[in-house]
Amino acid sequence: MKTKKLLSVLLIIVMVVTMVGVLAACNKDNEQKTLRVALPDGTPLLAMANIMDNPVTVGGYKLDFNVIDSSLIGSEITGEKADIAIMPTNAIAKLYSLGADYKIVTSNVFGVLYLIGNADESFTLDKLIGKVIYSIGEQNTPQLVLEKVLRGKLGEDKIVLQSTAESGKVAINYVTSGQQVIAAIKQGKADYGLVGEPAATNATANGLSNLYDLQEGWSEVTGSLNKYPQASLVVKASLAKDKEFINALVKVMTENLNYISDTEKQAGLTGLFKGYGSSVAFPAASIPRCNIDVKWAEDIKADIESYLAIFGMAAPDEGFYYKR
Repeated sequence: MKTKKLLSVLLIIVMVVTMVGVLAACNKDNEQKTLRVALPDGTPLLAMANIMDNPVTVGGYKLDFNVIDSSLIGSEITGEKADIAIMPTNAIAKLYSLGADYKIVTSNVFGVLYLIGNADESFTLDKLIGKVIYSIGEQNTPQLVLEKVLRGKLGEDKIVLQSTAESGKVAINYVTSGQQVIAAIKQGKADYGLVGEPAATNATANGLSNLYDLQEGWSEVTGSLNKYPQASLVVKASLAKDKEFINALVKVMTENLNYISDTEKQAGLTGLFKGYGSSVAFPAASIPRCNIDVKWAEDIKADIESYLAIFGMAAPDEGFYYKR
C-alpha cells in the first residue's frame, strides 16, 4: 500500500515538473517570437500603418514597432538590434557591403520630392535657368536626384552651387530643413524650393504651390517605370529563412496599400503614429504623393542598381536580395 502511495506521489511530482517545463518552454518560445521593427520617423511609417493600427501576429510572430530618429537607423543594423527595418535603400546597400547580415525584401517608398514655389500653371523646368533653388538633402537623395534630373533635362553644365542667381545657370543652395526652404521663398531669397512630403503639402498652407514631381522627372531621365526605390524593407538573414513569415509580412504590407488609400484612415494617421512617438504630421493630401508601394526587390534589381549608381555605389552581389 505504501509503495502504491509513494508511486502516486512520484507520478504527481513528475507531472508537475513536466508541466512547469512545458509552460517555461512556451513562455520562452513566445519571447523568441517577438520581433523588433525599426522605422525611421517619417514616410516609412506609412508602409506598415495597417499593422501599427491593428497589432496582430504576422506569420506567427508579434511585431514590436519602434519609431526612431532617422540618424539612428544604421545603428539598428550594425548592432543587429532590429529584426526588421524599413530604411534608405542606399544605406542598407552600404551596410551590406560592410558585412551586415541582412536581406533586402521589398522596396516600399518610391520618392517623395517636389519642387515648390509661387503659383505658376505653365511651369516647366527651363524656367529654373537664371533662378535660385533652395533645397534640402545635400549629399543625399534630394541633391543627387535633383541634379540628375536637371542635368538630364537641361544639360550637364547648367548647375552651379551658390545662393545667388547666375545668367544661364540654375543656382542651388542646400539647407538643412524644409522650413528653411519655405522661408527662403517667402522672403524672396529663393525663386523655387525642393522639399519632401509631407513638407511639400504643408507648403501649400503657406501660400505656395507644388510645381514639379521629381519622381516623374527621374522616370523620364532614367527610363525607369518604377521611379526610384528610396526606402526598402530589410530583415535579418536568419529571419529571411522563414519564407512563410516573409510571405505573410509582404501580404499584409500589400493590403496596407488599400488601408492608406482610405480617406477615413488617412485622417487618423498622424494620431496613430504619434502614439508610437512620431513627431511628423501627415495631411491626408500628402499621403498619395508619398508613393508607397510593395515591389519585390529581386524583381526591380535594375531600378535599385540605377538608384545606387547616383551614390557612386557598385551593384550589390546576389546575396543582397531575398529570394522568394
